[in-house]
Amino acid sequence: MDPAEREERARFLESRLDGQDATHPGWKDAWLGFAPILLAHGGALAVPPPEPDPLLGMIQEQGKVYAPSYVIYVGGDASECHRNVAALWRSGQATFIGTGYALSDDELWREHSWAWDDEGHLLETTTARSCYFGLRFEQENCQRFVDWVDPR
Repeated sequence: MDPAEREERARFLESRLDGQDATHPGWKDAWLGFAPILLAHGGALAVPPPEPDPLLGMIQEQGKVYAPSYVIYVGGDASECHRNVAALWRSGQATFIGTGYALSDDELWREHSWAWDDEGHLLETTTARSCYFGLRFEQENCQRFVDWVDPR
């Protein structure tokens, strides 16, 4: 990403944060405290999600970096990673669920969810990512996540 493009995107993201902070006081400070954690693992910018992330504090405190050398692309609906992962888990194809943020080829960290199969392979449902940072849910926490993102 060239410096001019980075600056333009940074201004847009700053505007998003200001708007979010108006309705969720303290969100901007929370995000600005978290973003450097992501950027320590690469990338140019960390994109705050469209709505404040209720898991941000937990991700910041308990999140881990995952830089898998082997990813299985299982397909899914574009921009529906959370629901895609919920469907994988419900179908028994996923054993664990990851949620947090992922680094894309455009050098941007974005909110994202992924999964692991029973052999420990990371399962990606959207597009290639080079690094993941977040939480790994197991057993009942997978069920809670699935019920939250795709209630039935």
